[in-house]
Amino acid sequence: MEGYNWANNWSEFKEKFDDNMFFQFHYYCWSRPDHLNSIQQFLDKRKALNAPVWVGETGEQGKAIYWATTQYFEANNIGWSFWPWKKMDTENTPYSINKPENWGLISAFSKGEEKPSKEVAQKTLDELLQNIKLANFVYFPDVVNALFRRIPVKIEAENYGPDGYNCFHRPLFEHQV
Repeated sequence: MEGYNWANNWSEFKEKFDDNMFFQFHYYCWSRPDHLNSIQQFLDKRKALNAPVWVGETGEQGKAIYWATTQYFEANNIGWSFWPWKKMDTENTPYSINKPENWGLISAFSKGEEKPSKEVAQKTLDELLQNIKLANFVYFPDVVNALFRRIPVKIEAENYGPDGYNCFHRPLFEHQV
């Protein structure tokens, strides 16, 4: 079962309807890996309903957030699934679909702009059908490694000192020249 408002409002759940069910929410952290959105409300509801909890969607950020959120879920005994595992022309998903040559025309038409010719549309959509084959994707192992917290993975850490975001220590001894 998932709540309303993008699966995150569980106020309607007062009891389990069946002993063989679980509750699901979506989790997107748009902050920093050291400032994750709390999931306490879902943990409290899990305890009250005595039912498993699952994150049905997470993702749409970068490797540092992926590492932190999946670690957060698993530390709280919550399973998760990544959304989306493939997108077009991106580097923050496990797989990226190569954008067809005239995709911009199709996209523009979907927003009310000029309709591409039948031939251009057919060629573009045929190319898309080829591009969405797994063998034609671009694979990003760093994203997968970040999700499963395994090395090697490169996670950018600029602006992070030992005490967190934008917190840097001064050296114990400063040398003045």
